[in-house]
Amino acid sequence: MEPIRGGYYLKARCIQNADIAKAPPHVREIWDWILKECNHKDTPVCKRGQCVRSYSDIIEGLAWYVGYRKMVYKKHHCEKAMKYLKKATMVTTTKTTRGIIITVLNYKRYQDPASYESYTKATTKATMKLQPVATINKNDKNENNEKNEIKKNIYAETKFDEWWKMYDYKDAKQATKKKFLKLKKKELVDIMEFTPEYVACTPDKNYRKSPNNFLVERIWENDMDIYRGRFNKNKNIGKGMDEYTDQLTRALELEDERDAANGSC
Repeated sequence: MEPIRGGYYLKARCIQNADIAKAPPHVREIWDWILKECNHKDTPVCKRGQCVRSYSDIIEGLAWYVGYRKMVYKKHHCEKAMKYLKKATMVTTTKTTRGIIITVLNYKRYQDPASYESYTKATTKATMKLQPVATINKNDKNENNEKNEIKKNIYAETKFDEWWKMYDYKDAKQATKKKFLKLKKKELVDIMEFTPEYVACTPDKNYRKSPNNFLVERIWENDMDIYRGRFNKNKNIGKGMDEYTDQLTRALELEDERDAANGSC
């Protein structure tokens, strides 16, 4: 059989459980186009999982025809799509004189066939065995659990980079990520809600837990009330200082006005 020219790119089936599956059509199509355009290996221009493109390239690359009439997306479609993909931590962008360097996050994992082989082999081996009728319902339940687990993993993957940037303490990233991905979705939601307050309470990083210890000690649960109280106290102190400064400034102004009035007499 003659090999297919032009190479290939992969799309995991679990994408149907991700938020992108419910995004507007132009967002999904631009995301697919970016995957197709990315380098599959490093080049002098950009690395694996990157491409240098402009909005004009996207518009022209996704043009279609209705009869003889050429139809294209508008620039604002591209801008909104890129904003969505960046917010979902699916891509990052860097502007250059030649265009935009688009980096697909987690490209290596999702575009490596080996990431799918172990699961495929295990699934194929399992389906070759005859299964009793009584196990069907159990298998359906396992399948649903597996889908939920995949969905949770996608959520955790996308949230980790956002949390890591928010926490702003660069230490033991891989070990921290490993622990982060094991947490339940409810725990991740609580962490994302608590972290901004915790960081605001610990501007001096010498007094801030390392990100790994933050997760191990479950700071968002054990010390939540303490840090929230400290956070609100600091806000009130800041507010009080502002009021004091305003009063002092006004008093000095009145004193200057009186001195000026006495001098004029």
